[in-house]
Amino acid sequence: MSQKSRTRGQSIVEFALIIPIVVLAITVFIDLGRVVYSYSALSHAVREGTRFAIVHPPDTEEEENAIIAVIIDNAVGLDETNLTVTFPVLPVDPDFLVTIHASYTIAPVTPGLSLILGAGKVFVLQTESSMQVAPLYQ
Repeated sequence: MSQKSRTRGQSIVEFALIIPIVVLAITVFIDLGRVVYSYSALSHAVREGTRFAIVHPPDTEEEENAIIAVIIDNAVGLDETNLTVTFPVLPVDPDFLVTIHASYTIAPVTPGLSLILGAGKVFVLQTESSMQVAPLYQ
């Protein structure tokens, strides 16, 4: 057996040992990118909903539904079935702050990633935004 055929076989074995690690690393990076994008989109949507809420205080159920609709419209790329929005009815404190809290659940596609990071089977992303109601409405 020649030296050339032995090194070619060695390269194939090395490739077979390394490729699962490389594929796992790529899927982990893709999953973490999805989580970062989801958090960014959720944070943006909640800020836009809070901006809408300081001009249209959530005094009635119709206004609350309008605020939730603004948040869902601005949550680009997120599944609205995994989105939960909560906010108190005004006025809640002397400063008339509107605080909107939202949470979003995202399931990773990488096997075992959530167990490695200690997050369970899904990641729960939470964000909150507070803004003061315009003085005109106080």
